[in-house]
Amino acid sequence: MIQKKIEQLLSEQKEKYAMPRELYLDKDIYEREVDRIFLNVWLYAGHHSEIPNPGDWFLFEFAGESVIIARSAEHRVSALLNVCRHRGFVSRTAAVRVICAAVTMAGLTISRAG
Repeated sequence: MIQKKIEQLLSEQKEKYAMPRELYLDKDIYEREVDRIFLNVWLYAGHHSEIPNPGDWFLFEFAGESVIIARSAEHRVSALLNVCRHRGFVSRTAAVRVICAAVTMAGLTISRAG
């Protein structure tokens, strides 16, 4: 269904004009592109120089996913899904506590390494 929609929009494309607006705004087309293109290749999340010190971190968010990129005490870079294991929710405020110190939540200890 989406393929036919894309083909129809492209068949109506006028030469030397911008692509049809719907190609940029249609949710189904966007989700198809994410699934077929972006989730099948490496994505640039950031540069290691953005987290030079142990405990430094930043969030990488794309297509509804949230990943914490962090520098460990051993100076390794790790990527952790920004999701609470216990409750399954994303918590940006909890990210600071997860990365900067060991946290005990519901009997679980979560370290910088995940």
